[in-house]
Amino acid sequence: MYGIRGLVAEKKAFGEEDPSQDLIDVFNVGAAIKAESYEICEYESLIDMAREMKHTKVAQLLNQNLKEEKAALKKMEAFSEKVKPNEMMNEEQEKKAAMSSKSSRSRRAA
Repeated sequence: MYGIRGLVAEKKAFGEEDPSQDLIDVFNVGAAIKAESYEICEYESLIDMAREMKHTKVAQLLNQNLKEEKAALKKMEAFSEKVKPNEMMNEEQEKKAAMSSKSSRSRRAA
C-alpha cells in the first residue's frame, strides 16, 4: 500500500514541474513499470503464503495472475523503449548545450 502511495506522490510532484507531454508519457510508462514490478512482488509473497498454508488451489490461481502481471511488465518494458521524448530540454537548455558543444569542438580543433 505504501509503495502505491509513493507512486502517487511521485506523479503529483512530477506534474508540478509542468513537464512537456512527451516527458509525461515517459514518466507514465516508467510508473507503469514500477506498478507492475510492485504487483509482481506482492503476488510472489501471496503465493509463498498460500503454499505455506497448503492452499494449493489458491497458489495456482495467484500464479495465473502472476503470469499476467509478468506479461504486462514485459509489454511496458518494450513500450518504454519506443517512447522517446522529442523535447528533453527546454530552449534555454538547448542553447547552453549547443554553446557547450561548439566550444568543445573549438578546443579540439586547436
